[in-house]
Amino acid sequence: MSRTANTGWLYYKGYYHDFDFHFQGSDKKRDEYQESFFRRKNNEIFDQRIDQLPVRVAQSEGNFNVEAIQLMTTYPGLATGTGLMHETGSKGESKLGFSFDYSTGIPCIPGSSVKGNLRAVFPQEVITQKKNLDADGIVERRAFVHALLGGLLEKDEAGLAELRKTYLERCGLDEEMQAQVEPLADLLEREIFDGTFPAIKIEGEDEKRVTVHKLKSVYDRDIFFDAFPVESLAHDGRILGEDFITPHKHPTRKELDKFANPVPVQFLKILPKVIFEFRFQTQDGLLTSEQKLTLIETILTFQGVGAKTNVGYGQLEKP
Repeated sequence: MSRTANTGWLYYKGYYHDFDFHFQGSDKKRDEYQESFFRRKNNEIFDQRIDQLPVRVAQSEGNFNVEAIQLMTTYPGLATGTGLMHETGSKGESKLGFSFDYSTGIPCIPGSSVKGNLRAVFPQEVITQKKNLDADGIVERRAFVHALLGGLLEKDEAGLAELRKTYLERCGLDEEMQAQVEPLADLLEREIFDGTFPAIKIEGEDEKRVTVHKLKSVYDRDIFFDAFPVESLAHDGRILGEDFITPHKHPTRKELDKFANPVPVQFLKILPKVIFEFRFQTQDGLLTSEQKLTLIETILTFQGVGAKTNVGYGQLEKP
C-alpha cells in the first residue's frame, strides 16, 4: 500500500479488507493469524509521514480573517475520536476510534472538540444547571477565568468590573439592568461559545424590562475550525503511533480474576512532538479578537485537547 494513501480510509475501510473473520484452526493459530494481519495493517498506518499528506492551506485569505495558533503535542501524545466504533474483538487490532478529515483522511482534531475542551474551564452555568451539578464548581471556574483575564489584560478586580460595565453599556444596558446580568466570565462564555450578547426585552402590559441573551449574526460569531498537523519534529516525520491503556473496573467477588489480570486495550494516537495548527475566526466583543486568541492559546496549553487529558494525553506546548 502506498504511503500516500488516505489514512482515514486505511483505518476504517482498508483495515479489515481481506481479513478472514471465519479463520479455521486452533485458538493459538487464530490468534497468530489475527496479530500478524493487524500488525501489517497498523504498520501501513504508522508509516504515513507528514510530508506525504495532502497539502492544506495554512491560512485563509480575503475577508474570512482566519487566524492560526500552532501548538505541539507532548509525551505521551494525543488521542481524539476515541468514542467512535472501531473493534471486532480480534487480536492485535486498534480498539478505539480516531478522528480523520472526511475528505483527505488527514488526522485531525474536530473544531467541536476544540470548542468543548476550551469551554470546559468556563462556568458552564447553563450546562451544570441542566445536569444538577454542584454550584461550587461554577464558582471555582468563574474565579479561574477571572484570574486568566486579569493576567491577560493586566487588570485587577476593579479593572475587570470596569471592563464588564463598559461592555454592557455598549450593549445598551443601564446600571439597573446591568445588575441583572451574569458575571464577566459567564458573559464571555456566552459570547464565545453561544454567540449571544445581553440585551433588554420589554414584557407584559406593564412593560417590564428584563435582560435576555440575543443571538449575534452568524457573521459576528466566533468560529472554531478543525485542527490539523503541519509538522513532525521527531519519529522520522511520522505522526501516528500505537499505545495501550489498561482499564480497571470495581470488580465483584466473581470478577477478581479479571481485575488481577486486566486486558490492555490498544489504540491509535498522535505521537509527541507533532505540531498542530488550530484555526479560529474571532470577532471583537467583550474582548478584542487578538485578546480572545491569546486567551484561547493560554487555555489550550493549560487544559489540553482531545480524549484522556486526565491521564496526560493531549497536553500542548508552544513549539
